[in-house]
Amino acid sequence: MIDEMKPDMSCHPYRRKGVYIVIIIPYVAILISVFMYLWSFNVVYSLILLSFYLGMCYFQEYCCAYQECPYIGEFCPALAGIYPANILAKIRYGGKKIVKSKKTFEINAAVATVCWIGIMGFPLYWIAKMGILLAVGYVVLHAVYYAFHGLMLCPVCAIRDTCPGGDLQALGFNSAAEFAHRQLPGRQWKAPVKRFPIHVLGSDVCLTDMVIGKVAWTHVLVLILSLNVS
Repeated sequence: MIDEMKPDMSCHPYRRKGVYIVIIIPYVAILISVFMYLWSFNVVYSLILLSFYLGMCYFQEYCCAYQECPYIGEFCPALAGIYPANILAKIRYGGKKIVKSKKTFEINAAVATVCWIGIMGFPLYWIAKMGILLAVGYVVLHAVYYAFHGLMLCPVCAIRDTCPGGDLQALGFNSAAEFAHRQLPGRQWKAPVKRFPIHVLGSDVCLTDMVIGKVAWTHVLVLILSLNVS
């Protein structure tokens, strides 16, 4: 995180609560289903999956406080359902100022990311016992969820420029743009841009131009187009 970057308070309070709930409910339902399925093999497997989730929330809590997230203690558009991190940050730090350490922030963000990967990767062996396609579908559902979150929720989040989840979204969209450029090399593309027309987001946008990593919506459309013509 760049210390000079502050939350965009024009995005506070969070406006897209309904969209967040619609997107997160299927995701949580899938995680609960997988938890119960693992329980049918061994309770330990379910507890391991739960530990990945709790670990993700625990390590994210410092990131919330470090970024001065304005959603601490209130509605929070948390990626991957890490809503408890918001509550933990409120209980642990409250309105107090924390001793900021960029190294601690990066370590916590990295460990939280590893836990997130564990949630997605750990159950695959047992899901594959029901069929390889189901295991692939589980990964695809995760990808679809993160794509919708990145496209619909991240752009109107106050800490979109500093959040570890936002960094992952930016990495994904940048990769998509680069792939699209390679697929259609004959076209004269502009370099990926950080800002894009705000009207595509609806009427509840922040006062500033919205951000999706460094990739405009046009690059996402180009990726889809390139897959169709390849």
